Amino acid sequence: MRQFSADTTGFAALTIVEILLQELIRQEILDDRDVKRILKSAARRHEKSATGSPAKIDLNMETATLIRQMTMGLKPLFKEAKKRRKSKA
Repeated sequence: MRQFSADTTGFAALTIVEILLQELIRQEILDDRDVKRILKSAARRHEKSATGSPAKIDLNMETATLIRQMTMGLKPLFKEAKKRRKSKA
């Protein structure tokens, strides 16, 4: 199997996860609150892991920032999910 860089692997994983989260919301398997909780938990985990060498600290803090940016990028979808939830109530 071909060897891929950590950047390529990480970028592919990010894309797959983002699309999975979008589809889980659209299919109403998870709602916006679930996805926000999952992303917030993942960001916090990286923030808590930001110890040790400066490189490890930077990697974890940058990852936490990226996860929080995903939350922001999914806001339009969260709004749609919230509207659907309210219309069903």
